[in-house]
Amino acid sequence: MEGLLLPLLGLAVSAIGVLVYLYFSLKSRLPREVEKAHAIWRAEELNVMRKEQLELAQKDALIQLQQWRKQELDLVGRQQTEFNAIHKAQLESAQKDAFLQLQQWRAQELDLARKQQLEIARSEATVNLEQWKVAHSQGIRQDAIQKSQAVTLGKVTEHFIPYLPDFTFNPKDARFLGSPVDFVVFDGLSDGEVKSVVFIEVKTGKSALSARERKIRNAIQAGRVQWLELRPQWDLIQPAVAGLAPAEADPVEEQAEFDVVLTDSGAKKIEVFKIVRQLAPNLNPKEAADLIDHTPQTVLSAIRQEAAADALAKLEASGASVEVKPHSPTA
Repeated sequence: MEGLLLPLLGLAVSAIGVLVYLYFSLKSRLPREVEKAHAIWRAEELNVMRKEQLELAQKDALIQLQQWRKQELDLVGRQQTEFNAIHKAQLESAQKDAFLQLQQWRAQELDLARKQQLEIARSEATVNLEQWKVAHSQGIRQDAIQKSQAVTLGKVTEHFIPYLPDFTFNPKDARFLGSPVDFVVFDGLSDGEVKSVVFIEVKTGKSALSARERKIRNAIQAGRVQWLELRPQWDLIQPAVAGLAPAEADPVEEQAEFDVVLTDSGAKKIEVFKIVRQLAPNLNPKEAADLIDHTPQTVLSAIRQEAAADALAKLEASGASVEVKPHSPTA
């Protein structure tokens, strides 16, 4: 037993020494291990915190990115809307300007086309008129001669009308005027009692009343006829008349020159145009047409009485209204 006790005691002592060694070894190593473990834990906690902070930063960055993106999209949208509005306004303004320019151009082109067509029409009308004159000049002359003869015959006949059997009034009661009507008859004047006053216009063949003659006829038939007595104040006009009146021994100067004035071209303007061209060959077709359209106009000026009477007869035969006036050199 003693022999076993000693080894066991040695083993116990050894064990105790080992335990003491381990104790002191662990005691010296434990702070380091704790510190190491704490460092590891701290590092892990820091990593976790970094990850969490990184995740939070990423979330914040994503939120900020989304907000920035939304703001940018809103800004771009507003800018696009403003740009579209400005572009639309500019486009509408440009379209309006283009439309106005187009209308102006069309108006100018239409005016130019109308002027060109008018010039072409006038040229064609002039050419056609000249061709027509060449083709019908002989007939016109012959027709004018016949009408002139008929008018002359009518003028001569007018003076013999009161002595013809168809004239139912006393020739002594008739007064020849010639223009604007041929006769005024004071029926019964030679017998001392005027029964009526009759205006007579003599026509031969198929000749019709002129426009002026029709107006006179309508006024008479409507009763627009008056009687006026004019009593001038002789004491006011005697000095002027005395200064203008020629001496009794001086002969009365006869009017030598006359003007033929077209007062109304009537309904037969083509016939009047022919006669005007015949009487005034110095007028071109346009001037003759303007003269007929803008009455009263002087057709002939400063001509002899015979020529004036012939022109009067021809123009009245064509349906025009004409006046023959003494020519005034100062007119």
